[in-house]
Amino acid sequence: MASEELSFVILFHELPAEHPRDSHWDLLFEIDSISKLKTFALALQPDTAQIIPAVVLPDHRRDYLLYEGPISNNRGSVKQWDRGSCQWVLQSEKLLKFQLFGTRLRGTFQLVKEMESAAAWSFTRLDP
Repeated sequence: MASEELSFVILFHELPAEHPRDSHWDLLFEIDSISKLKTFALALQPDTAQIIPAVVLPDHRRDYLLYEGPISNNRGSVKQWDRGSCQWVLQSEKLLKFQLFGTRLRGTFQLVKEMESAAAWSFTRLDP
């Protein structure tokens, strides 16, 4: 796999109180330099060493790499929590392994697909 340097952003997605889901962190990253952003909702702030539940979301527009503010249809607002570059180490159907070089997160991380659900993944930091 090529080690092309691509961009990522983590947005804190604050949802309105009446929304059925909880506020969360959205991890958005480039798979390549032209496609939409691969997107996961992380249940916890990603600066922890624990395994964090993640849910795959529909791909997002590239505009979100720089966007902060309200989201249409009463879906709350987003604020940048981290951003920077990323490099892919491994991509498969059940495992995404990558390095992040952000202002807060630096190191090797992975997203692993849980067997029981197509949408359920887990996010883990691999190095201390």
